[in-house]
Amino acid sequence: MWLSIAEIALLIILPLTIFFQRSGWQPKSYIPAILLLYVIWYLSYAFLHEASHLLGVWVTGTKVEGYQLIPHFWKGDFSTGYIRSVYDSKSDEFIVVIFAYLRDLVFLTAGYFILKRMNTTRTLLTGLILVVFILSPVYDIIDNYLAFLVGAKNDFNALIVISNKFTVHTIGILMLSYSVFISLAVVKQAGIIRQTVKK
Repeated sequence: MWLSIAEIALLIILPLTIFFQRSGWQPKSYIPAILLLYVIWYLSYAFLHEASHLLGVWVTGTKVEGYQLIPHFWKGDFSTGYIRSVYDSKSDEFIVVIFAYLRDLVFLTAGYFILKRMNTTRTLLTGLILVVFILSPVYDIIDNYLAFLVGAKNDFNALIVISNKFTVHTIGILMLSYSVFISLAVVKQAGIIRQTVKK
């Protein structure tokens, strides 16, 4: 519980705050936006992750036995999402598992270029793009890989069963490195947005 709170604070709230401060926006403008954006992130995160696995299922033609795209908040479940499938081969399972993280890489790349081309002073729109296309994928990659490293059962455990430790760690380290690189590039980009706001 406390680890999740710390990860959300470090990977979602803190980067949003830094981005808005470096962009020259005032706290009265960005604090309400951050609260709203947190709710949007929380409600969309599991859906985007599990829907990406479901897309992998569709691509491979794998049979779905069951799925839950969002946690059942109304039942007190705030973390469970899953896709349960029967795989014909290890390669099908690998594709289904990795699709969520390929979506993260696509979103990160698209988000960087969208933010780079944006010329707006609208805090909420910029923040929404930042959360959906940058911070949510960063959180997904870092949270899942680090949780795997400390022994949690997740997608990276499934990958290690399908392939091997070297492959899984290579994938994890490369994705983690790319997500950090894009995040730093976006924070640096905030200086350009600040110049636009001042004009």
